[in-house]
Amino acid sequence: DSTAINPDCICISLYDPVLGCNGEVYSNECFAECDGVQYWTPINDGGETFCDSIGVNILSSSYEFIVFEYETFFSQEQSFGYAGFVLIDEMGDTVAVENIYTAENVYEITGGMNETRILEPYNDGYSLPLEAELHLIEGFFSGNLESICAISLELFHGPSQNDTIDLSGQWYSSQEQEYIEIDADSIYFYTLNEDFECYDFFNVAYQANDSVIFPLGENELSAVNYFIEDSIFPSTFNVVFENETLSYINNLFDPSELDICTPESFDCTPNGCVTLNNDQGNFQYLEDCESECENEQTESWDCIDGNCEILSNDSGMYNSYQSCVDMCIVTDLSNYQLSKQVIRLTDLLGKEVNPKSNQIIIIYYQDGSVEKKYFFKK
Repeated sequence: DSTAINPDCICISLYDPVLGCNGEVYSNECFAECDGVQYWTPINDGGETFCDSIGVNILSSSYEFIVFEYETFFSQEQSFGYAGFVLIDEMGDTVAVENIYTAENVYEITGGMNETRILEPYNDGYSLPLEAELHLIEGFFSGNLESICAISLELFHGPSQNDTIDLSGQWYSSQEQEYIEIDADSIYFYTLNEDFECYDFFNVAYQANDSVIFPLGENELSAVNYFIEDSIFPSTFNVVFENETLSYINNLFDPSELDICTPESFDCTPNGCVTLNNDQGNFQYLEDCESECENEQTESWDCIDGNCEILSNDSGMYNSYQSCVDMCIVTDLSNYQLSKQVIRLTDLLGKEVNPKSNQIIIIYYQDGSVEKKYFFKK
C-alpha cells in the first residue's frame, strides 16, 4: 500500500529478514511495514533460507582457484559489513577462502549487488569434483566472523560449456622477451631463448571465460586469471600468475619473420648423451640427459659361473644385461676358443637360438668353421 509508506519510520537494526508481498526482502518486519508492505513471510528459518535471496554462478574451478559470481536480491537496506565467502567441504573442513590482498571488495555486501569473487585453497585445499557449501561470512575481513547462510554447490574441474570467449590478438612482452599470438582456440608462444639467438616455439589449445584461461590437452600449464585493458593505448593483455601480473602490449607481428630455434632433444645411449635435431628425444635438456646417463652407468653386470649378476656400480664388464647374457652363453660352452669369434648359434633345424640347458647347439665361427656341441649346465 503506497499510502502506508512512512519515510520517517524508525526501526531497530535487528536481523530477522522477511519476504514482503512485493517480492522485496527486508531486514525485519519493521522495515517491511515502514515500506508500506501489508503482509510478509519470515525467511530466516535458522539463518539458512536467507540464501534463497543470493544467486551464485560458478564461472570456473581449478586446483588453483574457484571463480564465481553472485547476485543479491534482498533489500539494499540490508548489508553485511566486511563480508566474505568461505568454502566448506562435506567433512566440515574449510578448503577455500577469499584472499584479503586480492579481493576487490572487502567492505560490505548489500542488496542489489552483482560481483565476481575468487576463492583460493586453504590448508590442504580440495579435490575436484567436489560437493561443498559456500558460506557467506559477515566480518570475514575484520576478524569478527558470523556465518549468515550456506549455499550448496557442486564443483568440477575446468571451464563450463559456456566459456567460449575468443581472445584472438597479438601481443608482446619486453619483460618476458616473448610474443603471443591467439586465435579462436589456440595460443602460440614465441620466447627468446637464453642465448638470445632464436625463438623457442610451442602452442596450446585453450578455453576461456571473462576472467580465466584454461589450457587444454596434456600439458603442465595451469589455469590463469587474465584481464584486458582497452582504455589505454596500446591495449594491454594482463595475465595473473603466482600473484604476479605479466603484461603484454598489443603488437602486430609476422611469425614467419621470427628466427625459430631448430628443435633439439637428447637421448641417453651407452656412449653417453647424443643430440637429436628434433623433439623426439627422451630429454628436453642436456643436463637432464647427462644426469640420467650417469645414474644408468652406476649399474653393470658380470658373468659369474655362467650367470649374469648385477653390480651397483660401473665396475662390471658389461653395461647391459643382454650383452652379459650373450657372453655368458658363449663362454659357458665347453672348449670355446677365445681366438674364434662366434657369429651365429642355431639348433639342429637351423633356427637361431639363445642356448638353454640340455640343448644341442650348432656354433658358426667367423673363420668359417662349425662345431656341434651339447650345452650342459650343472
